[in-house]
Amino acid sequence: MGEGDDKPAGGEIKPATPIGPELVASLWNDFRAGKVVECPRDKGPMAASVDGASASYRLVCVRCGHATPWFEAKLGIVTHVRGTSTRPPPP
Repeated sequence: MGEGDDKPAGGEIKPATPIGPELVASLWNDFRAGKVVECPRDKGPMAASVDGASASYRLVCVRCGHATPWFEAKLGIVTHVRGTSTRPPPP
C-alpha cells in the first residue's frame, strides 16, 4: 500500500459486511494472544476500542474503519455480541 493510498496493495477493498459472532471470537482470541489482527475487509491492522461504562469491546480497522459489533469478554472469552456497528460504505 502506497503512502496516501486507501486501497491495499494488490486489490480492491471488499464491501463492508457485518462481522459475525464466530469471527468476533476468533479475532478477539488472536488479539489477546498478541497477534496482529487483520481486518476481514482490507487486511489492515485492527485495534481494540473499549467502552468502560458497559465493560464492552470492539475491534476497529485503523485503515478503513470497519468494526466488529460491541461485545463483552469475561476472562478472555467472548460472552455476548451485541449487533452490528459498521456503517455501510458511502455510495
